[in-house]
Amino acid sequence: MLPARESTLMQFAISVLLLAFIAACASSSINPPLFDAAAAGDIRTIQSLLDQGASVNMKNSKGESALMLAAGNNQETAAQLLLNKGADVNAKDQSGFTTLMAASAGGNASIVLGVIARGASVNEKDKDGTTALIAAARKGRTSIVDILLSKGADLNARDNDGKTALGCAKKNGYSRLVQYLQNAGAKE
Repeated sequence: MLPARESTLMQFAISVLLLAFIAACASSSINPPLFDAAAAGDIRTIQSLLDQGASVNMKNSKGESALMLAAGNNQETAAQLLLNKGADVNAKDQSGFTTLMAASAGGNASIVLGVIARGASVNEKDKDGTTALIAAARKGRTSIVDILLSKGADLNARDNDGKTALGCAKKNGYSRLVQYLQNAGAKE
């Protein structure tokens, strides 16, 4: 066992090396450990990295935040931790895709409601014109579509190809969602 002073120095040295590794990863195409931990829902690693100085809003080489990865992978506890640590709910990746879009495609109602409650824009569009509603419809997420509509999502928003949520649901064969959207007054 190391004496207290040597143990403290060892912990400091490990922290410095970890922060240097995180900084090096952030400037390369390798995902820093925070992103892998967020996608996997590894709460202990996320907390440890944040405690050691990792930025909750750092982005990977695609412009994705840890919150986006947690949300898109249905990692509810990880997403909640990142939200509590101040993660930006309106951050966008390089294509303009948002956390709410990722959560909507992922299909976790708690995450969707959590990011909306923290101010996520329900009608934001990415570079392809995709909204959270369209992202949910493409995956057949009827319960998420219902939540988004109740929070003011534009039922007839169109992507850059002119497709609406209804058109996407039809194209992908989600008959229950098609019926739901039609009953809500959606147009193709």
